[in-house]
Amino acid sequence: MNKTIIIQGRITEWTQPSIELFQVLTDARIIVSTWQGEHIDTDVEVFYLDDPGSGPIQNFNRQLVGLNEILQECEDGLVFKTRSDAMHSRDPFELFYNCPVDNKQLGVLNHKIFISSVMSVDPFFPIRERNATYRLFSPSDWFFLGQLTDIKEWFNIREESAIVAGFVDCCEQIFCVSNFIKSHTGKNMNLADWNAEDNQQMSLDFIKANLKILHTNRTFNARVGRYMNNHDTDETYLGEGP
Repeated sequence: MNKTIIIQGRITEWTQPSIELFQVLTDARIIVSTWQGEHIDTDVEVFYLDDPGSGPIQNFNRQLVGLNEILQECEDGLVFKTRSDAMHSRDPFELFYNCPVDNKQLGVLNHKIFISSVMSVDPFFPIRERNATYRLFSPSDWFFLGQLTDIKEWFNIREESAIVAGFVDCCEQIFCVSNFIKSHTGKNMNLADWNAEDNQQMSLDFIKANLKILHTNRTFNARVGRYMNNHDTDETYLGEGP
């Protein structure tokens, strides 16, 4: 089966060491997706894309464009997308197995995508932001491991993203809520009420229906740039799921 690693984002001090580790760990095709004006001297494929700018929040447009354009260059099979400031000491493809999405109401994918526990916020853990008590629909966008077709579907949100941008505080919420809108149940839900208990449960159910969370440090064996001190054991985050 084809395997592709996409290292996406601006070039950082961790990018070249990350490439070199992957070259030892796996025989997968490695692609760097970055922007015009960046530079890296490496023997893997590098795509210097036109920078779309940050977008409605954080670096949302850069994530969406930087991955979507490179996904068109990938052959069918498995894809692992990671950040350009992440360091991995394990072959991520060792972790993947087909995990079908069987929730017909909330499922938008054919197979679950495997993601990072760090920054996957528990919707029942109190985090006060704006006028909300909880952070809903916030699964980590650091790593995506899965079938090419499923990852393409998760990032197929150009139309929906503008609708939900006003309800969220981070990029991963735009990705998640936009995909939630694709599900039948989401069309009848008041997404503006972040404090509703039903919405907390729906957030958790949707994440679990489409995504499989793995420990960032202990399972992916990964650390990320300025977040090197963030650990799996932080009670804010959802733990590794079944």
